[in-house]
Amino acid sequence: MPPGTALWVDETYAAFAGEGTSLESLAATRPDVMVCTSFSKTHALSGLRVGYLCAHPARARALRRSQPPWQVGLVAQVGALAALESQNYYRARYAQTAALQEGLAQALSGLGCEVVPSAANFLLVHLPPRARPATEVAAACRRRGLHVRELGSVSPRLAADALRITVLDEHSNRRTAEILAQVLEG
Repeated sequence: MPPGTALWVDETYAAFAGEGTSLESLAATRPDVMVCTSFSKTHALSGLRVGYLCAHPARARALRRSQPPWQVGLVAQVGALAALESQNYYRARYAQTAALQEGLAQALSGLGCEVVPSAANFLLVHLPPRARPATEVAAACRRRGLHVRELGSVSPRLAADALRITVLDEHSNRRTAEILAQVLEG
């Protein structure tokens, strides 16, 4: 990085990738690197709005001066601590999510979709070549009670054919594939 440049790494989904994938240890030793993570996706605590930042001590002190004194409420603190104390439970959930993701990816590939490999709890799916645009497919899915995210707002390059599909439980994943199959056929 050019001198004077700071790098902020968002590791909201990093826990899904497995142990040893975080850059937290690098952030602790380099003043130009900061790593943040959230408990919203990997620990199912999205309503609590809690996370943490790893940074070199000098950087952390500088950032601390600009924080309000009430940044994390008691309920969020208790929830985050309980999550941190339950790492075996969450490791099992990440493994379960990976298995569910593999099944969903196979089902979607069977519909002619190209599924981009992912370590997170969602899939990037390119629709089959002759499918309607992603905006129309997402709208048709919503009318059937399935909410998938078209990615036009993320990148214009993905707008025409890409969806983001969340990995859920086995029943919901099967329903996702069934509804997407209906929409692609119709």
